[in-house]
Amino acid sequence: GEGAALLAAGRTDEAIARLDAAASARPDDKAIKRNRALAHLRRAAGTLDRRLEAAADVQIAVEADDLLEPIDVARAHYAALVLALRRARDREAEGHLARLDRARRQAPEDARLLAPGAPGRHLELLTAYVNVLRGQDDRALQLLTTRRDARRGDTEAGRLLHITHHRLGRAAATKGDLREARTHFEAARKLAQSPALTHDIAVLDHLAGRRGRHAETWAALVNQVPEARYNTGVALEAQGKHREAWQAFSAAARAGGPHAKRAAEIADAKRRVFGFEGGGE
Repeated sequence: GEGAALLAAGRTDEAIARLDAAASARPDDKAIKRNRALAHLRRAAGTLDRRLEAAADVQIAVEADDLLEPIDVARAHYAALVLALRRARDREAEGHLARLDRARRQAPEDARLLAPGAPGRHLELLTAYVNVLRGQDDRALQLLTTRRDARRGDTEAGRLLHITHHRLGRAAATKGDLREARTHFEAARKLAQSPALTHDIAVLDHLAGRRGRHAETWAALVNQVPEARYNTGVALEAQGKHREAWQAFSAAARAGGPHAKRAAEIADAKRRVFGFEGGGE
């Protein structure tokens, strides 16, 4: 038809206009649906950086994926995966990743055509993103540690590996495995520094009984890390500075962040035991 001819000639927008009209007139025509999906997919490839503009085109292609060749199915779900990740829709991203992988297995010789212009292992990086969104940090770590570009914190892979190590460190600390937690925190620190990581390393040092300026570290982070207010009180209390600790716990209670209820209870107990007056400002 004319729409297919326009598409073959590279006149994508004109082809879409004709094929959209034809699809409305003949919704059961599979050839029209297939060509329409291919036309919208071609336009989406050039607008993925403009999410709202690309989303409708990608959706049309995905809905007709049963009519497409495996490599075009892979391309459609690749585009849908990118958009889902940008919106942090983890379940949706996981579904597109699974469908994409099945299509790639059907056309392995065309796999290199999946994302023209993208780095050779770009899909692997997107898979790691999906794992992180789904809380599957161990899987993400396995994918990322084999990448040379993940050795630097200023790359996309490096930033993702930093997040993965930090989260695995927190999980290990929660389980009481301070050695594993430190291994992950140090690996994260080699890639990049962040207020949250600085806070958590100080927590680890405090739990391990290491001397340090933990109160000062946490006090400097109270506007960046929610837990820092409460932990400042913990450190000051351990130093025997009860008035300062009372003030810190009172501030944590007023802020309403993590451990706010416990902070209020401690602040009230200190007020009664030590006779502190006021609201702890």
